[in-house]
Amino acid sequence: MRRFVPTAVLLLPLIAAGTGRAADIGPDGAQALRNQLQDWIGGFMPPGAKPPELALTVTPEDGHYRLAVPLAGVRAGAGEASLTATVSPLPNNRWSVENLVLPPQTTFRVGTGNAAVQATLGLGTEHGSALIDPTFASRSSFDVQADDIDFASQGAEQHQQQHIDRYQASGSLSAGTSNTLDLAEQTTAEGWRAAAQKAAGPAVAFGADRAKVELTISGIDRDRAGAAIAAVTAVAAAWPPMAPSGRPPAVDQLPPATRAALRTLVEGLRGLAANARVQETIQGLKVEIAGLGAASASAVRIGLGGEAPTGLLRVWFDVGVDGLALHGVPPDAAKLVPRQITFRPSIAGVPTDALTKLALAATRPGTEPHRLDPEIAALFAQGSVTVGLEALSFMIGPAQFQGAGSLLMISQTETEGQARLTATGFGALMDAVRGNPDLQQALPVLVLARGLARTDGDRLVWDIASTRGGDITLNGVDVSALIGAANHGRNPPR
Repeated sequence: MRRFVPTAVLLLPLIAAGTGRAADIGPDGAQALRNQLQDWIGGFMPPGAKPPELALTVTPEDGHYRLAVPLAGVRAGAGEASLTATVSPLPNNRWSVENLVLPPQTTFRVGTGNAAVQATLGLGTEHGSALIDPTFASRSSFDVQADDIDFASQGAEQHQQQHIDRYQASGSLSAGTSNTLDLAEQTTAEGWRAAAQKAAGPAVAFGADRAKVELTISGIDRDRAGAAIAAVTAVAAAWPPMAPSGRPPAVDQLPPATRAALRTLVEGLRGLAANARVQETIQGLKVEIAGLGAASASAVRIGLGGEAPTGLLRVWFDVGVDGLALHGVPPDAAKLVPRQITFRPSIAGVPTDALTKLALAATRPGTEPHRLDPEIAALFAQGSVTVGLEALSFMIGPAQFQGAGSLLMISQTETEGQARLTATGFGALMDAVRGNPDLQQALPVLVLARGLARTDGDRLVWDIASTRGGDITLNGVDVSALIGAANHGRNPPR
């Protein structure tokens, strides 16, 4: 819902619209602009596919064009809804876009069968604008704002309602180096409230004071961007209907046409960008599940990023929660809920060429997962792949835990790794658990952990290491046999 209005992608057609001068505004200029938009759409269609004939209208007015883009399947009152804007040519081949708006009330249908929903979108005040330089000699930018947004959907399986007090999205597209582009976008939603009710399940309500998403993509290959968007379009068109279970199908269960589209997408994404990062921050989050309870957090952070500057991919995931609290539970138990959590795993050293070949092999018709061993082995041909835990931090009652570690995947069967976990206030945590009858089951685990730890000042330390041979040590003590005995019987040999 935070992206209910298209932003950067919506404005890209105007970048392809060419140049213009105020003197050119007239019927001929309007037809030329419309033809250029039609050609732009054709450039993003799958190979061999005929682009749809655009029903948009371009009307010359005093010093600008009036653009109206019908939205297929979207209704406004008794007629079809349109996205409208005024487009004006500026000096130095630039374009100004103003009054970019949707109708204040629209309805549309999404999905098929039991998964189909009828949706309604209502907007209070709204405004959209952009400054476009199709030559990339200067920076292009956009800004979209809306207030009092209401969204509702009704289907056989679920009913949902959302409201946002204020929404704003802004961003820029500028030239990088060596025929590349850099994209930056920021989206903010304030006063976000939502409620959902499934046919078989409890009602869920949640809200946030403020949600913010920041996206940056650097080094976008201008020559590959069109092919990548065309590939995404092809995958969307070829994707099979959702199963009744709602679970996505495995790759080896996809139809041949979908596999072929996925292979095109894999090729289209090869070398598309140098790096990408997205960071979302939610402040004042509240969640309530009927009959189960409620939770809140003062701040939640979720991030994802990736880069491959030397042909070796590094991807990281970042999660942080501050001020976590459970409501409706006994006070003593509530005090032991982890109120602060930081978690940052990563994967590094994956050769992008080998990863692309693996993805192409996995989507090849007739390929089964167990036949991908050669492609998987190629991932380790240039050295080890590192699965890391760059940061781990959480607080449980009076105890503060911090940790980090890494696992080197030398081959499909050989690994070695190390990790360290430290804790302060562990004794006070044990006392709190010992004094709470509802938490007695956790006490033996804490006693065992305390016995295996070593003391370093006011901290407890657990140093864990594993070797290629399968030996595991904890603070220098071999615990391989202990772990093997604990796992015995859980995973019997097949």
